[in-house]
Amino acid sequence: MVPVDAALHQGVVSLSTAVALWRGDSRTRTDVRACLDPAAESPAETVARLALIRSGLIPRSQVEYDGIGRADLQVEHVVVEADGRDYHSDPAAFTRDRSKDRRLRRLGLTVLRYAASEVFADPDQVARDVHELLATPPGAVA
Repeated sequence: MVPVDAALHQGVVSLSTAVALWRGDSRTRTDVRACLDPAAESPAETVARLALIRSGLIPRSQVEYDGIGRADLQVEHVVVEADGRDYHSDPAAFTRDRSKDRRLRRLGLTVLRYAASEVFADPDQVARDVHELLATPPGAVA
């Protein structure tokens, strides 16, 4: 799914074309449509999103917050950020990320920030962490 999401995001292929090219029956074509996301901006986002979906959650991608920016993924009151080293190792980006986290928390959201390497190593841990937080009322200590 990662290469297909990347091609969708870059406009190389349309969602309808990607689904039409999928080899399988109509049921699997429906399943694949639900797993593709043209909004995904990185492989780590795609891998994390698919782990959330496999675990029964329904994540939203690239959720926009006025004056704050976009959150990679969100499930209810939990925001998931998956950071690649290239962009997020820059000192200014590092500082922006922490500021963004604080502003999202002031909106009552819980922020989970992962290095892309963590997502790739154990994507199901992202889903376990989100499930744990969803079982805990917002503002309570897990």
